[in-house]
Amino acid sequence: MSKSKTLQVLSAERGEFLTAKVIDVLGGNPAVVAITGGEPSAISNWRRQHTFPSNTHNLLRAALEAKGYCVADPDALWRMKTEARGA
Repeated sequence: MSKSKTLQVLSAERGEFLTAKVIDVLGGNPAVVAITGGEPSAISNWRRQHTFPSNTHNLLRAALEAKGYCVADPDALWRMKTEARGA
């Protein structure tokens, strides 16, 4: 029988940004560069823009889960559409 793993949910507290929290939990900018294959400047931009590109979703989600974490409101964090415009 497989044992269910409980993930700690990351969420932003007042005055902090979830992107920065995710990057820090994963080991900082250099670790996220290694995980995503992105440029160091891109990771800094993600911190500043408070979202990740959608093409990093699976990579970062897997890396978080490997460390025992998941994120609150992942759609917004990865700029994913949840409904069509005008709906």
